[in-house]
Amino acid sequence: MEECVKKYGLREFNIYDETFTIDKKRIIGICREIVRRDLKIFWICFGRVNVIDKEMVEEMKKSGCKKISFGLESGSQKLLDIMRKSATLDMARKAVKIVNEAGIEVHASFMLGNVGEDTGTVRESIDFAKSLKLDNATFFITAPFPGTDLYKIAQEKGYINENTKWEHFAPITKSSPVLVQDNLSQEELVKWQKKAFREFYVRPKYILQKLLCIKSFDDVKKLIIGLGVFFRVQKKQAG
Repeated sequence: MEECVKKYGLREFNIYDETFTIDKKRIIGICREIVRRDLKIFWICFGRVNVIDKEMVEEMKKSGCKKISFGLESGSQKLLDIMRKSATLDMARKAVKIVNEAGIEVHASFMLGNVGEDTGTVRESIDFAKSLKLDNATFFITAPFPGTDLYKIAQEKGYINENTKWEHFAPITKSSPVLVQDNLSQEELVKWQKKAFREFYVRPKYILQKLLCIKSFDDVKKLIIGLGVFFRVQKKQAG
């Protein structure tokens, strides 16, 4: 980081490590070292709801952390248990609240169409996302990558086509969903994904929340860019 700042003038970093917040002592040490070296940077990272606490988040804030992204995956505890997430909905609520109170932005991602998913659990996920104070949320259709337990289960149950091409595994794509089970058809999954995005972003409470965050022209630009991304994703999914 120091070399990037001093040699190349970089100030923003994305720590692309899903386990970054697991070791509290390590992350606090990193944060304090950023402050000690007076790097004056901004950074974002992934977080785990079952390890986040107030002390950790406060140190992250002091060192320049601007956003934490949580893989909440589902608003159904039944599906979280199937995924072996080692997390609960209450943990998610608490983690988001802690980050909110520290003044750090929160992003959350959700998976739609996992094994055991039905219209009821999808509805739970959408409602759960809307109940949290999130700065943004992403709703992905589950893709069982080869070599994972989910892929093996999908094979055993006949939920996946063996001839599926790699490009079909892209998170946001016009291709039909890779994993299709008995409860939801491909068309229903795509319909619910679009519905999730619309319900989360096109609602008065969220729009007001974003408007109240505007404090500069840069904030206006970010809002316009965000809206542009949202509508492009919607157009791409519509094919």
